[in-house]
Amino acid sequence: MKRITTTLFSLLIASSLLVISCAKESSIDDSITTKTSQEETTPKPCIIGQMEVNGQLVDHVGDVLTEADIAAAEMATKADQKYTIPIVFHVFGKTQGSSGTLNAARFEKALKWINNDYNGISNPKDKENWNTINSERKNFSSTLNIEFVMAKFDEKGEALVKGTKYNGGTIESNDAAVLIYSTSQAANKIGLGNWSANTQISKISWDNKMYMNVYITHDLYANGGTNSSGVSWYPDIKMTKAGTARVVYNGEYLPGGKYWDPDFTSVITHEFGHFMYLAHPFNEQISGTFVPCKPNLKDGGTFGHYGDGVEDTPQMENSSRTANGWKKNMAYWGHGKKNCLNEIIDFGNFMNYGVYCNFTKGQVARMKAALAGDARNTLWTAENLEKTLGIVPSSTLDERIKDLDGKL
Repeated sequence: MKRITTTLFSLLIASSLLVISCAKESSIDDSITTKTSQEETTPKPCIIGQMEVNGQLVDHVGDVLTEADIAAAEMATKADQKYTIPIVFHVFGKTQGSSGTLNAARFEKALKWINNDYNGISNPKDKENWNTINSERKNFSSTLNIEFVMAKFDEKGEALVKGTKYNGGTIESNDAAVLIYSTSQAANKIGLGNWSANTQISKISWDNKMYMNVYITHDLYANGGTNSSGVSWYPDIKMTKAGTARVVYNGEYLPGGKYWDPDFTSVITHEFGHFMYLAHPFNEQISGTFVPCKPNLKDGGTFGHYGDGVEDTPQMENSSRTANGWKKNMAYWGHGKKNCLNEIIDFGNFMNYGVYCNFTKGQVARMKAALAGDARNTLWTAENLEKTLGIVPSSTLDERIKDLDGKL
């Protein structure tokens, strides 16, 4: 089938304008409901993706990203730079727990939610948003002019047709990169969140230079636990070349099901942040124990044990939400609280485990540098967007906004 280079893609308004309009709720379908099942198990926060080194699993580090890299990317980036990222969803089980049916329409809602988060637009029924940021942290907050879009064409440029099979996955709907797999698929049986699944993942992934691959499963680690929320790996050119770069997320916590709460839905935004090289702002070690509060370290782009290496995200001594439950660390629970360095924490930071409201200017600069790096820089080129989305590079802003209005 010949690829048709037309698009319903929209160009979002520049981030500076979005900040002004962030108080308005998005037009995501208001039929999304928020229900908490009594039988539901408390969802666990994410963990950093791991890698194997000398036979031992350690936290993934990824490509080195230095302060010089960040500064260079900032200088080279146009003020109105728009990033568009084509996505393919690999879905293992069309229902996952209380998720309801996982189809292209559900993933469109999920992407709308994520895009709103990155662009400073409040999502429906989410009481924690740009407007609830502590006043003393507001000036540090920023947005990223980015849009994650479901791919419409395969690696060969063929339009996606419902029922077409790709390496064991079946296209769920026309013109939408959502592939449905059996839960018994080899990579899923190993655990998509495990480093050991890499070989099997490489057999089903779509070209990591062309697509961001997101894997949706109920049991991330194939250990019988179905309440892990998500896991992601930092930019790593070796993973990109091997076809193993990924975000893995629990379908039960996507918008539209009996998910935990609207704010928790933004954990997927948090995972996408890891994909663009954002770390947690709190101290953590792979053992799950926490180290004393110290200033953020900047050691050539690796994180060390203290904070996330971003200067304007005051680190947390502990995560606000622990693996054993919510709100354990009450001393840090709330906007305006201070850490042991007497800094007001960024409680609403998307990369924290508090509530989900904002990124900082430093984090946005880091994401831009990550998107300029070898592991991610081909995703958003005009050439790739034409191949994967059918976007005509010469499309005007007005045409794209008109297309979006028609689609909604």
